[in-house]
Amino acid sequence: MGCLSRIGCLVVVVGAGAVGYWLYGDRLPSELSRAAGKAVDKVSEATGGRSTGTPSSRRDSAINPERAITWATIEPSGPRNSSTKVAAALGARDGPAFVTLGAGDLAALLSSELPSQLPKSASNLQVALEGDQLLVRAAIDVTEIAGDGTLGRLLGTALSGRDSVQFAGTIEPLRPGFAQFRVDALRLKGINVPPRLIPTFIGAIRRGPRAAGLADNALALPLPRTVADLRIANGRLTLYKAVPNP
Repeated sequence: MGCLSRIGCLVVVVGAGAVGYWLYGDRLPSELSRAAGKAVDKVSEATGGRSTGTPSSRRDSAINPERAITWATIEPSGPRNSSTKVAAALGARDGPAFVTLGAGDLAALLSSELPSQLPKSASNLQVALEGDQLLVRAAIDVTEIAGDGTLGRLLGTALSGRDSVQFAGTIEPLRPGFAQFRVDALRLKGINVPPRLIPTFIGAIRRGPRAAGLADNALALPLPRTVADLRIANGRLTLYKAVPNP
């Protein structure tokens, strides 16, 4: 009986590990480390001690809510001429080959585009540029995400109320004037969503039909047609000029 009990426990452990790896892939060790760190912190707080755990690396693709980040707010009724200025600068024959934007400039540039990609309840929409990543966060009525589809059936009342949703990922050009924000990490209800489930969540969050060529874990980012390429590096976004046809 003891042997059977041990075999049963082993099967459960192996099964749990397989499910965890399927959901998190190579992020599983960092997720387990983060969970263990939180447990140590709680024990330390309860016993009046201090935690000696080290913070996670910035290259950890899961979102770390404790990291200090400078956010820029997207104002839906804010200035609408940023896109025009970028288009004019890159479109001028003797204009620069590229322009570099900070988070505030990017927030103004996306003020008329990004909100239309998110649920209607989205508010307090903010962006940040960190390293080579774009970060986006907003307060959303998460019942809009659950809906009557797969997520609603799987999670039910777990997706209810209003909460902060945070995305992290890269921007990739698809064609002149059009890019995609490929979401590699998503935090909802205080939990880092497993990578395998991110496309499902993005599909539920994304408003309107999916544009041609858009990845299943991406949001569309229309840009001035004078933009041919872009790069994020060192917390700055560089837009490169489209070469006109002769």
